[in-house]
This record gives sequence, structure tokens and C-alpha cells, in this order.
Amino acid sequence: ADAEKQAEKRRRDQEAARRKRERELAKQREEEERLQARIEQEKAEAAGEVREEALPDSVNAGEPAVSTDENRPDETVETDDDDGGPRIPLPDPIAILRRAALAVTGIRDFSITYTGSRGSRSTNVGDPETGDVNYGLFDALRGVGPSLGYRFGFVRELSPESRISDPSLQVTDVFDNSDQFQARTSLNPTRSLSINLTWSLNESESITRTYSQEDLLGIPPTSNRNGNNRSSVWAFGASYLDLVEAQLETFESDRAAAVNQGLPLDVIGDASQDGRVVLSNKSVVEDFKTAFTKSLGTISDQDIPFPLPGWNVNYTGLGNWPILRSLVQSATVRHGYTADYSSDFRTNSLAAAVAPRDTSLIFAFVPGTAIRYTVPRTETGAVRINQRYQPFIGLDLNWKGRLQTNVAWNKSTSLSLSTSNFEVSESSTNELTFTANFQKVGMSIPFLPGKRLNNRVSLGLSVSRAKTLDQRFLLQKALTTAVSNQETFRLEDALSGDLVSVITSHTRTSVSPQISYQFSNRVTANFTLRYEKLDSEISRQPSSTNMTGTFNVRVNITN
Repeated sequence: ADAEKQAEKRRRDQEAARRKRERELAKQREEEERLQARIEQEKAEAAGEVREEALPDSVNAGEPAVSTDENRPDETVETDDDDGGPRIPLPDPIAILRRAALAVTGIRDFSITYTGSRGSRSTNVGDPETGDVNYGLFDALRGVGPSLGYRFGFVRELSPESRISDPSLQVTDVFDNSDQFQARTSLNPTRSLSINLTWSLNESESITRTYSQEDLLGIPPTSNRNGNNRSSVWAFGASYLDLVEAQLETFESDRAAAVNQGLPLDVIGDASQDGRVVLSNKSVVEDFKTAFTKSLGTISDQDIPFPLPGWNVNYTGLGNWPILRSLVQSATVRHGYTADYSSDFRTNSLAAAVAPRDTSLIFAFVPGTAIRYTVPRTETGAVRINQRYQPFIGLDLNWKGRLQTNVAWNKSTSLSLSTSNFEVSESSTNELTFTANFQKVGMSIPFLPGKRLNNRVSLGLSVSRAKTLDQRFLLQKALTTAVSNQETFRLEDALSGDLVSVITSHTRTSVSPQISYQFSNRVTANFTLRYEKLDSEISRQPSSTNMTGTFNVRVNITN
């Protein structure tokens, strides 16, 4: 886009230069015609004959044949053929699409970083006959003890025959796997607009194998897994009501299928055969992920959301606007967004220990109805979503006269799902901040008239006001209430009453002025005052007002 602008500017400059040369040539020809006409007229007067027809019509009329006004615009205004009015040029859609494509595809750099680690730990390594556990590198060369491949990480597992068999000792192997992906790129649609994009995806897993005495004789060991994962997502437009609605639809689908199949309604399972049961670990995690994140599907066996980018946008062209450019040296508009989804998983101890089988649990849902679901081999623990606008909108102004101001509106939301009691926690903060800084250099001192010193005084002011709300949504209670009171329950009722528990609600206001003075490189002084007020509506911490101040003077004395 920049190259196209430069080419268009060069084309206009060349066209203007060509028109100027044409005007100069036309003016020169006109002067030559005038001079030739005067010479012929003088000859005719000398002969007693004046031939007016020899003069050009423009000379006889006293008007130039070609305008010599060089200040006129290079481009004339086009007129419409019908009414003669000005013709407004319409934008070229092909040019607009081309500029948009260049802005999107004109990536200056794109970097992808992958970090992978593999680790293993084994216990009770030794000779099962002699009990010898002292192995050196030379032993590995002779084929005794752990091999060279295990020592250098090419082999991660030792055979049971190389373990000491003792009923009082537990033989375990632990395998750690970790994968991290990060990607960065930057877009510059214009010289004053920059967009930085970042992606992230982290996954770690730990597998623990425990051998018993029978395992050492050839029976496969017991294996347990646990780990966590994190991915960058989009979480705007999240809705707790979508989670409640999806769970209600799952229950209604299973109950309707049970009625159609003539099954008893005192215990309802996955009658619809869609793999989902209300208030099961799998269905709640899936619906929570769908309700609170936006993604392009999932990856890996843990259904991690496909990573989507966060961004930082900076626009520096605001200082070139007609009104602001006379007041400020620079002006920048900022906007930033990041969100990440994280969860942990573990092996369920209630599931089958050796081979997967139908291990079911039944829990009471509403009076007269219970829910049956299959315990998964691996289940998800806590699920967390952190969303931050830093800032949602920010304005940095560098005024003429060493004054700098900053205004920013920050927003953050933290969501978490507890799969043990099916509660959704939400903590949100809205914060408005303002900072101002002023510097004055080279001030004169009253008792030293006429002499300016290399001193500096700085004045600063920081003001912020933050509103925090921390609440818990009782999902299981909302679902039982909705099923028990189908005729009167509305979906919006899940956000009020005893279905929501407010933990904290308060507003924090802080004001902090700062003054610093530097007399020289050896003498400095500063004073800071902080005023903070907490207005608590619902909180364990009562409303309070706090004021603190500090004053520092530093004198550096050296020979």
C-alpha cells in the first residue's frame, strides 16, 4: 500500500511538471506571436497601412490566448455531462480490495517457537539377585545396569528385570512430557497503525506406572495420568446462561428418549445415545468451553481449544489531525486483548484399574429422578478462563511544554469451573486510570538571581478507580430448580436469587501525587502521597480509608 501511494504521488508530480512545461511553452509561443505581430504592424504603419487582421484575436481583444496563471490547481474539476455540476469520484472497489489484501498479507515477520521436553524417572533400579545398585558409565558399556540410551535420554523405560524385587518397596516409573508452542507476527496496514498478534499453546503430562510384585513377573503395571494444558482463545461474548441452557437441553433430550423407549424415569442415563449426560464431567466441561470461549475446534486427546491470537493495536496518527497537531507533539491510541483457557486432568480412581469397563455412578437429581453416568478413565479437574483488555481503550498524549497524560480503561474477567460441586466462579474488574507528568528544567533560584541552574522538577499525578465483583453461580441448584419448576422458571432466573452467591463487591479509589526535585547529580529529593479509599458493599474487608506519604532526600558526597 505504501509503494502504491508513492507511485501515485510520483505520477501526480510528473503530470504537474508536464502541465507546467506545456504552459511555459504556450506562453513562449504567445510572446513570439505578439512580437511578430508588432513587427508586422510597425512595418505596415511605416508603409501607411495598418493591418489589424494580422494580429491574433486574443491580442485584438486584449486577452491572452492561453492562461499564464501558474497558481491554478494542476487537476481540473470534472463536470457532469448532463447538468454541468461537479462530478464526485467514486471509490474503486478493486483498489480497495487490493489495499485490504496487501494490508493483511503484508506481514513483515512471522515467528513460531516450539519447546519440547521429555523426562523419565525410575526407582528401585538394581540387580534383582545381588541387590547391587552402584552402576557407572563403564558398566553401561559392558551392558550392565541402565544402558547408554537410557543415560542419554534416547530410551525412557527400563525393563522389570532390572529392578530390585522387595515387598517393602514400591517400583515406579514416571514419564514427563511437555510441549509449548508460541507464534508472533505484526501487521502494518498503514504507517501509523500497527497490530501485533500472539498465539500460545502449552500441554504437559505426567504418567506414573506403579509395579507390584506380580507386575514384575509379567503382568502390566497400573498407569495413572495427570497434567494440565493452556491455550490462547477468544472469550468475548461469554454467557453463563448458554451453559445452563445446554445442560437443560441434554436432560430434556435424555428424558424424552427414555419416554419414547418406555424406560423407567426414576433413573435416567444416556437414553439418547449422544454420549452426554446432564451434570457429568464430560458434558459440563464441553458446555462450559462452548459457552465461554470462541475457537476453531479442539486438538489433542484432551480437547484443548485451537489457539486463537491475542492482539495489541497502536494508532499513532491521531496527532496529525488538524485540531490536535497544534496542541500535542504526539498522540497514541492503544487497545489490547488477551484470553487463555487452562485446565488440568487426572486419572479417576473410581474408574477401572486395568481395562476400561462400564463403571457407573448414580446421584439424586430431583425428587423421584436420579442420573446415571459412566465414570471416565480420565476426567477434567478445574477449568479456568482469564480474559484481559489492557487496555480496552487507552490514549497517550504528549503535549507541547513537557506535559504527558495517559487515560486508560482496563477490564479483566476470570472464570473458573469446579467439577467437584459444579459451581462457576466469576471475578470481574473494571478500572479507569489517569496519569499526568510534567517536567521543568533549568529553573532559576530566588537567592541566585540571573543564574539558571541545571536542575529539574517533576510533578506527577495518578488517579484510578476500580470496581470489583466476585460471585458464584450454582449450576447444579439452577438445573434442579429449572426441572422442578418448569412452568414458572425462566432462564434469566439463574442469575438472581439464591442461585447466585456474591462473595465480594467493592470499589477502590486511589489518588497519588508525586513531586521530585533534582538540584544536581548529587542532590535529589522526592515526595509521594497515596490516598486510597475502599467502598465495600459485600466483602470480608470493611470500608476503609488509608493515607500514606513518603519523603526522601539523597545527598551524594564524594571527594
